[in-house]
Amino acid sequence: MNLWNDKRYLAWLPPLAFGLSSGYGEQPRRVLVTAAAVVGAYAFLYHWLRLLVPQSDSPWASIGNAVYFSASTFCTFSAPAMNIDIVPLAKLLVASEAFIGAFTMGLFVFTLTRRYVAR
Repeated sequence: MNLWNDKRYLAWLPPLAFGLSSGYGEQPRRVLVTAAAVVGAYAFLYHWLRLLVPQSDSPWASIGNAVYFSASTFCTFSAPAMNIDIVPLAKLLVASEAFIGAFTMGLFVFTLTRRYVAR
């Protein structure tokens, strides 16, 4: 709150994000919820921006493909059955999701260690 009261808003954002996403390293469930929200948000972007090459005509299959592609990108797995349009925006989204995924998995391990092993 001192950062907010001192009107240092940009310096206030990282602690806010850390607190919301992990409960300041104490709540692994928040990290899982954050991971699910990130996968859902990126799946929405992949579907809404029509970045995935459609595998079928069904809109539900397209949404399912977007969620599958997003989850595999988040976990840095490859999705060989998926094709994505190679445009700069798609490259940016895939790279940012992979980075956020690796960071979030590390945060999850940190919160589990801090919560259960350090006591």
